[in-house]
Amino acid sequence: MPDDLTGLLEKVHAGITSIEFRGRQAPCIILDGPKYDAMMAAVVGGAFSVNTSLDLLQDGLGNAFVWVEIKFSKGGISEKFLVNAKTDLAFFERLAEAGMLALSSESGGGGSIFMVQLPNPEKTKDALAMIKDALVPAGRR
Repeated sequence: MPDDLTGLLEKVHAGITSIEFRGRQAPCIILDGPKYDAMMAAVVGGAFSVNTSLDLLQDGLGNAFVWVEIKFSKGGISEKFLVNAKTDLAFFERLAEAGMLALSSESGGGGSIFMVQLPNPEKTKDALAMIKDALVPAGRR
């Protein structure tokens, strides 16, 4: 396995899952308790916006990773999470379908969940198509 691929695999965020929200599955990123608590403390109690971006990394051999970046307009919070699109494709399918992203605490146990409404869900569908294309080895396209 090439060193670059090994390095990316070591950086993949382990807390990628989904939750049920209003009768549908929504993608969820689980954070460690202190990080989640600090994030919520910085943004609660006032108006703010959340910007999300997806940055696709691919090798042409069918491996694809996506940096999911979440920036809050309040509190100076910016977090990046690396997701392995090959093993967690459902995360991006649910993201495109729901148009929402959940953040939760590992210690939440079904308690506190913060939902982020994506401002341009159509762009998420375009991103999903690019991710799926990246998962097909170059010789098979």
